[in-house]
This record gives sequence, C-alpha cells and structure tokens, in this order.
Amino acid sequence: MFGREGLTINFHAFYFKEPIFLPRTSSDVLAELIAINTLSRIMVKIDTLNNKAIALLIVLILAAGLRLFLIGNKSLWFDETASVHLAKLPTETLWNLRWIRPESHPPLYYYGLSYWIRWFSSSETSIRLPSALISLVNVALLYVLGNRLFSYRVGLLAAALLALSPLHIWYAQEARMYVFMTTIMLLSAILLTWDSWLAALPLAATWTIGLYIDYTMIPIWSLLTAIGFVAWWQRGHSMRPFFIWLVASSTAWLVFLPWLGNFFAVLESFPTIHIFIRLNETIGIPFLTPVQYLLVMILGTLALIPILALLKSLQLGKKTGEWISTAVLCSFVFATILFPIPRFYGVKRILVLIWPLFIIWVAWIVNRLNFQRQRITWSLLALSLAMSITALLAVPKDDWRGSVQYVNQNALAGDIVWIDPAYNRIAVTYYNLMPESVTDKIGSDKIPQSGNIWLFAERFPGQLIPSSPTEQFLDENLDLQEIIPFYRLEVRRYRTKEQ
Repeated sequence: MFGREGLTINFHAFYFKEPIFLPRTSSDVLAELIAINTLSRIMVKIDTLNNKAIALLIVLILAAGLRLFLIGNKSLWFDETASVHLAKLPTETLWNLRWIRPESHPPLYYYGLSYWIRWFSSSETSIRLPSALISLVNVALLYVLGNRLFSYRVGLLAAALLALSPLHIWYAQEARMYVFMTTIMLLSAILLTWDSWLAALPLAATWTIGLYIDYTMIPIWSLLTAIGFVAWWQRGHSMRPFFIWLVASSTAWLVFLPWLGNFFAVLESFPTIHIFIRLNETIGIPFLTPVQYLLVMILGTLALIPILALLKSLQLGKKTGEWISTAVLCSFVFATILFPIPRFYGVKRILVLIWPLFIIWVAWIVNRLNFQRQRITWSLLALSLAMSITALLAVPKDDWRGSVQYVNQNALAGDIVWIDPAYNRIAVTYYNLMPESVTDKIGSDKIPQSGNIWLFAERFPGQLIPSSPTEQFLDENLDLQEIIPFYRLEVRRYRTKEQ
C-alpha cells in the first residue's frame, strides 16, 4: 500500500512474516498522482456515459410504451387491409404486379410483411408491431444523428420529442411503410455525415432499399442531396464526400431501373388520384407527363440548394436568427396541436418522413436559448405527450371491423352485400364478411326478389353523397330501411319496394 514515507510490499510479508519497506522517489510520487488522476477521469467519464445511457434508455422506454399502447385496439383502415392482402400473395405474383389502383407502392414492404405474417399472424396487433418496432429504432437513430451533428443535449432532446410525437406515434401503429421510410431517411443522413469511403456501399444499399419500399424515397433523396450539397460546399467541398454521394446515387438508381416502368405508371395515374384532382381544381396545378415530373423533381432539388443556404445564413444571423427561431418553435407547437386532427393524411405521410429533421432543428434552437431553456423544453415535451394521448384515445380509424361485425350479426340467409368501389372487398374480406358480396355493376337484373341488400358506403370528410354509383342506384330504386353510422363509413340496408 501507499504510505507517507515509502511503499510497503505486503505480499512479501506473507512469506517472510514482515513487510519490506522501500523508500519512494519523487518519480514514484508523480507516477502515483498521474495514475490517481487518470483513474478519476476514467471514473467521471464512466459516470457520465452511464447517466447518458440511462437518460436515453428512459426516452426509449417511454417511446416503446406509447407505441405499443392500445396498438390493436382500433380497426384496420383500408390501406392496412391492403397491406395484408398484398403480403399474402405469392412472391412471384407480388414482384410481377404492375400498377393496380389503389395500391401504388413498390413491393419490398409487402414482401417483408409476408414473412412476418407467416412467422406470427395477421391479427391487427401483429401486423402493426413491425411499424412500432422500427419507429422505436427511429428514436435511437435521431439521437445518433443529433449527437453527431451537434451535441449530446441536442440529440437527447430530439429523441425525446420524436418519442412523444403524435405524428410518429400514429404511424407507428399503422401497418404501412411510412415509418420504414423515416428509418431510411435517418440512416441515410447518418451515413452522409460519415466522411469515409466505407460509407458508399451502405449508403447505396440504404437508398436502393428505400426505392423498393416506397416512391417517397425520391423526395427524401432530393432533400438530403440538397442539404448535403450545402454542407459540402461550406466545408471546403473536398471530393471524397461528393464521390461517395455520386457512387451511392448511381448504384441505387441503376438497381431501381427494372421497376422504373412501374414508377412511370404511377406518375401517369395522377389525374385519377383525389389529392391531385383537388390541387388541379383549386390552385391550377397541371397534370404532366412522367418525363416532365422527373424534370420537375430535378429542378426542385436544384432550387432547394440556394434556399437552404440562405436559410442557414439567416438562421446564424443575430436578429434574423431570433425571428427564424421563433417561427420554427411556433410552427412546431402549431403542427403538434394539429396532428391529432383526422384530416390531411396525404400531407402527413410526407411530413412523417421529414419531421425528424425539423425536430433536430427545434432541439438545436432550444439548446442555444439563454433564457427559460428548461421551461421551454418541458413545455414542448408536455405538449407532445398531451397531443399523443389525445390521438391514441380519441381519434379512431375507418371502422371496417365494427361495420362488418354489424352486418354479420344482422344479415339473414339470402341477403347480399354490394361492394362499391370494388377494392373495398379487400377490407370486408379481412374481417370475414359472411353474406355473399357482389362487386358487379349495379343493375335491375342484380336486385334479388327477397331479402335485404346491404351497402358499405364511404363517408370521408367533404365527400359527396351518394358516394358511389351503387348507392345512387339503390337510393333511387329500393326502399332504404336502415342507416347505421360508423367512423368514415355507413352501413345502409335496403329492400325492394314491392315488399
């Protein structure tokens, strides 16, 4: 042990019954002090790492709890039942599918879901669980990205805000591919910050997988390219990051070429899609050819570069930075309040991809505040949690489960059900509709002489009534006996007028 005058070697006393006392030199004392100082530094770092790990673990536990809470409680809506339907198709059929309305996504998500269903089941909870799990991974990835770009505090706050985000919790409980595309976006951003040739191959693989999961990979690629170009140029524009991006982009697009025809078919279908029809009617956005759409995407990417460069310059300015920071924080609060409102799902599916980047911006701004930083932090977290609980408890999904159960319980032998639009057969089939269903064009020769005719009518906000040619025909030619409302649906029971 160490003493005032020298070093006592106790192991020697074990053999010789008395210790050896060695005189200490100044170099011995210096070595002891260096060892003690090094050990104390290591212990402090271990304690700090432990505290950071505990904080991140708490965030992940909270994120998991919110994403798994009541995950199978709500009915599947149509798009989720379509996921199950496609996942159950034979592999060859799935990969050989061409554009089929209303599903327009590449096959990789459905391919993965097919294995999940084989290993587990196709219950509501089971098919939503992959989204919940990958959403949890997104929280960890956002922490990594924030930590790499800025600091531990920014990364942890960003992860906490994403963990409590009502937008991401909603899509974490949906059997669709959108939170998987968020994973692709975050992983791509992390790889782009890795200034090494080793990043080229995983970045190319990530972008290729993204292209075969969903076409939203294209705007993700455009946004990350624009952000990366601004950062690359302002950091001295060395050639290695540029070539990493070039190799990854070229590889991903070359591997995607076999599916490019399907993507063109999707672009050609825009004139038949509701949201694009409304944009054309309200603000005059024209319909374009596939090649013209691709040119718009390229020009949009190029236009983003100076816009992002200007925004960064303004953000770093003293007065302009204050105004922008205030606008960003207010936008975050406003959007978080609006997210639980069950409207604008087409917009939300895009926002869910880029929202983590916006959250990092918010976390960076909060971390730079010189006043009331803690109060603002806790206020944003509390607001996010309150809106998430509101969405989980108060916002339903299209109630195909309840409507099919009602018909199954009340239909009589000989009753038939008309399905219009025809693709809604996918939803009623998932919930095991018992009566005979018909999707043929309605006509007088299709009306039975006895029994009830049931109709599942869509009731989306702003939708015209009657919502289908079948509903209009039945209203004009049969007696409406009963209307049973369900969320965004209506069950209508008819009988022939002679009865």
